Amino acid sequence: MATPLRVLILEDREADAELLALELSRAGFAPEWTRVSSEAEYLAELEKGYDVILADYRLPQFDGLQALQLMQERGLDIPFVLVSGTIGEDLAVEAMKRGAADYLLKDRLARLGAAVARALEEKQLREARQRAEASLREAEARYRTLFEGMPIGLYRTSPDGRILEVNAALAQMLGLPDRESVFAHYRRAEEFYVHPEERARWKAWIERPGVVRQHVAQWRRADGSAIWVRESARAIRDGRGETVYYDGAVEDITALVLAEEERQRTLERLRRMVEGTVRALSATAEYRDPYTAGHQRRVARLAAAIAREMGLSPEQVEGVEVAGIVHDIGKSTVPTEILSKPGRLSPEEMALVRMHPRASFEILRKIEFPWPVALVSLQHHERLDGSGYPEGLAGEQILLEARILAVADVVEAMSSHRPYRAALGLERALEEVRTQRGILFEPQAVDACLRLFATGFKLDEPNGRD
Repeated sequence: MATPLRVLILEDREADAELLALELSRAGFAPEWTRVSSEAEYLAELEKGYDVILADYRLPQFDGLQALQLMQERGLDIPFVLVSGTIGEDLAVEAMKRGAADYLLKDRLARLGAAVARALEEKQLREARQRAEASLREAEARYRTLFEGMPIGLYRTSPDGRILEVNAALAQMLGLPDRESVFAHYRRAEEFYVHPEERARWKAWIERPGVVRQHVAQWRRADGSAIWVRESARAIRDGRGETVYYDGAVEDITALVLAEEERQRTLERLRRMVEGTVRALSATAEYRDPYTAGHQRRVARLAAAIAREMGLSPEQVEGVEVAGIVHDIGKSTVPTEILSKPGRLSPEEMALVRMHPRASFEILRKIEFPWPVALVSLQHHERLDGSGYPEGLAGEQILLEARILAVADVVEAMSSHRPYRAALGLERALEEVRTQRGILFEPQAVDACLRLFATGFKLDEPNGRD
């Protein structure tokens, strides 16, 4: 069943607009479209709830970049795709920097459907992220309100734990009507605590000079329920330095603790959402190239194991793994017949394949990862001696994560079957990175990789040593 799609087409030629609509229909959409050709017509239509805007770059008195700016000035987030017969690479890059979802030439409309589908998916991801961020901001606002409005309880105890004085706020915190009720219900300070040993630990701390701050414990209310409290206290001493009593202030932070737990759950949901997005992107690329099915997963696992073996932080290891999962997403822009070609590629075909790191970068840079995933994907075919692509970077110009990914990528690729050759085997792959250690590949990454396989690491065992 065709997907309904409301399309605003900024185009001065009716025939060209009809071609765009026809191409969308071929791609599985049911376009309901409106053509405009002037700024006034465009502005009149902008607020009518279109799903996507297709804009010619050059119009008699108007151009696509102006149209993009007008949409953004009105605070609208509509996927904006430039379609032109004359746009150059510099202008296309500038349009992408300004927020265009994609660009394509009028004589290459075959990928219009894929470009629109990807732009719509990116908008859905943006909206999901915005909703999650709004939820986090709301939770943070509640967190701050609760923190600033907490009641403060005051108490005084003897060195041996007898309760000498409390205020009304502490009584209320404990679920009692007044301070006299506290003396009737609690005899010693240890009885405040769910875990009495907390009092002994607190006492050891408070005997040190200064004030005990941020001591968090669970107290038991009069009805037996537990609350979380944060205590600040000090020992009051006489002229000889002997402790006379302890003064303390207590905040009920139960709501704060619960809010923090909810915030952590929200963060975990966000993490799972990002992981799901990453794996969906990876699956999309591998679906189009059956010969590399599982390649990204195996590369990610090996790269993460190498990073861990090198002693990188858990955050860096996670970033390397995520980059590995999606590093070849740009292959979705390479024709399937080239990816699956059984023979040697022509120079033109090889040039297309070598564009995939840059395509990966363009796709991934729009997702706000906490790691440099887009740059790592862009650089994973660079080599230490500058002989790699797409930018010919060398040495420290290449991110460490990309240098690690390069080793894992080569080992997995040489060990696996490809349409143009049989698998060369793991030993051949390891010999290649060993031979090119310090020439093409990062020495530390090569050494870590060799140690892993020497101690039993297996590419195809997700639960093996990693």
